[in-house]
Amino acid sequence: MYLGLKLLHLAGVMLFFSGLCGTLMMSYTGSVPLRPRALLLTRLCYVSGMLIIVVSGLLTLSQLGLLSGGIPLWAKLKFGVVALFVPGVLLANRKGTPAWVMIPIYVLLGAGAAALALFKPT
Repeated sequence: MYLGLKLLHLAGVMLFFSGLCGTLMMSYTGSVPLRPRALLLTRLCYVSGMLIIVVSGLLTLSQLGLLSGGIPLWAKLKFGVVALFVPGVLLANRKGTPAWVMIPIYVLLGAGAAALALFKPT
């Protein structure tokens, strides 16, 4: 069960980042109004990816028995990092968003979330 939840979590991460970067690239090139189906697909990718990430993360914490004494600090910090993606999603949906600024921010936030998951600071 634990391995399956981890794989589901990683699939959600891939889905989220592919949808987010697809939306960012479409808005950067100005092709958003011309391709509403592609925009719908990218939005569906990052919304469903984020939903999978949150649900599988909470299920993994429950599976490990870490929710009984309260959510650990590293998990709270990871939820904070996830919350920081919200402005990134809103900016990605704007036409003319500077991709050269947003992509490094996405990489740093993703690396921060991964580091919190790997090292689990207390």
